[in-house]
Amino acid sequence: MKTLHRWIGFGSAAVLLLACLTGWALSHPARLFPELRREPLIVLTHPRDAKVLWRVAREALLRSEDRGEHWAEMNVDMPVGPVFMGSDASGRTLVLAGRWGEMIRSTDGGTVWGRIEPPMDFQAEGVKVRSLSVAADGGLFLQTSRGLWHTADGGRRWNPTGEPPERSLYSVILDLHTGYFFGTWFVWALDFGVISLIILIGSGIFIWRKKEDKLWK
Repeated sequence: MKTLHRWIGFGSAAVLLLACLTGWALSHPARLFPELRREPLIVLTHPRDAKVLWRVAREALLRSEDRGEHWAEMNVDMPVGPVFMGSDASGRTLVLAGRWGEMIRSTDGGTVWGRIEPPMDFQAEGVKVRSLSVAADGGLFLQTSRGLWHTADGGRRWNPTGEPPERSLYSVILDLHTGYFFGTWFVWALDFGVISLIILIGSGIFIWRKKEDKLWK
């Protein structure tokens, strides 16, 4: 019975170790998997020129002028992803928004970019960007986990639109699991916990194997 108990403990430790390693890797995809940097997430077509496309990757913005046959990376400091993108009716005003509310805008088709002030401190408030849309008059609508916001002056003034939705229990559990519930800094605190747990599991298995070897001698 004691031997069975030890093997069950060993199997549980192995599963827990696998969960720690994979969870840690998923929290830092861009750092651990460089090929994901240019992985396409969003494709936006030019509203007036069918040959022009924009492709939003995790850490890059690319532009094509031949219907996607060839792509060139644009010189832009990307917000922290995943990134959402919108364009006005002319195709000259472009807006990029990261998950935590970091936003940049170009009014010349993507050559020069400037920062847009968000309506709140998204990380401190635990709010995420869900999507965005640029209106024909250049105004910006920003859908967040705390409702819809609108600015007509480039972010100097933001106004909430409608009633904010209630935060779901699922989103709370997901943010607690990834560490983003307390902001991006807490992900590193979780990393410390994961590394400590891996060390404890590894040392425990080593000690257990040493005892097993002594028992069989």
